[in-house]
Amino acid sequence: MEMNMVERSQVEQYKWEIEERARLDIVEKLHEVNLFLQAQAAAQENLDQLRENAHASTRSQMELRIKDLESQVSTMKTSQEDSTKTELETYRQLYLEELKVRKSLRNKLNRTNERLSESNTKLLVERQQHQTLLRTLTMSSGLETPYCGHFENNSVLNGNLTPRGNLVIPTLSPRPSYAYWETSLWKLG
Repeated sequence: MEMNMVERSQVEQYKWEIEERARLDIVEKLHEVNLFLQAQAAAQENLDQLRENAHASTRSQMELRIKDLESQVSTMKTSQEDSTKTELETYRQLYLEELKVRKSLRNKLNRTNERLSESNTKLLVERQQHQTLLRTLTMSSGLETPYCGHFENNSVLNGNLTPRGNLVIPTLSPRPSYAYWETSLWKLG
C-alpha cells in the first residue's frame, strides 16, 4: 500500500505534469493563435486603410476632374454668351443702320415725289395756259373749224356757224391743225 501510495503519488505527479505540459502547450498555442489573429487583424486593418486611402484618392481626383470640367463648361458658357452678345450687338447695329438707310431713302422718295408733284402741277398749269392761248388764237382767227379746238367748245357741233370776225379762206394752203398751233405755242414759250 505504501507502494501503492507512492505509485499513486507518482502517477498523480506524472498526471499533473502531463496536464501542466498540456495546459502550457494550450496556453502557448492560444498565445500563437492570438498573435496570428492580431497580425491578421492588423493586416486587415492595414488593407482597409489602403482601400480607404485609394478610395479617398480616387474621390479626390474625381472631384478635381469634376471641378475642372465645370470650369471648362463655365468658360465655354461665358465664351458662348459673349459671342452671342457680340453677335446680337452686331445684328442690332446692322438693324439700326438699315433703319437709317430706310429713313433716308423714304425722305429722298418723299422729296422726289414732292418735286414730281410740283413739276406735274407746273406742267398742268402751263398746258392749261397754252390751251387757253390756243383757244384765244383760234377764236380770234374767225370761224372755228371742225378739226380745230376741243370738242366741247366746237361751234360746228353746237350748230353755230356765224363768223366772229372777217372770214378769210385761203385758197392754196389748208388751215393749220391743232397740233401745229400747239407746237408753235411751245416754240414761243
